[in-house]
Amino acid sequence: MCRLRDNEFLNDNLVDFYLKYLQREKWSGGAAPQIHVFGSFFFTHLVEGKKRATGKRKRTRGAEKALDAAFHSVRRWTQGVDIFSKDFLLVPVCQDEHWSMALICHPREIIRNYRYKLAVHAARKEARRGAREEKLE
Repeated sequence: MCRLRDNEFLNDNLVDFYLKYLQREKWSGGAAPQIHVFGSFFFTHLVEGKKRATGKRKRTRGAEKALDAAFHSVRRWTQGVDIFSKDFLLVPVCQDEHWSMALICHPREIIRNYRYKLAVHAARKEARRGAREEKLE
């Protein structure tokens, strides 16, 4: 309990404990929204995986490689959990000795929006290809 005193820093165990308490005792039940709480080191591992992919000299090897490496550094953290079926995702973030919380609302909508954008992009690309072929004829 000394971590709760004035001028003391919160540590990851206390943050994880409180979030698990909230999830089990306050956010459970039939009418409660579906919430997934990530561990306190999830964000740190995600960022570190991305940093390793971009190299020590900060030269970019491509955004796709960096995102892929970030995903691989945390992929086991979501095994057995369909995060896209949840209403909310909570990600504790500790940077520069300060805690904050990232809240992702309705993650399934992110995927739906992404798929829509991909379809629009493909349709535009096909329309441009068709316009070029007409000009060549």
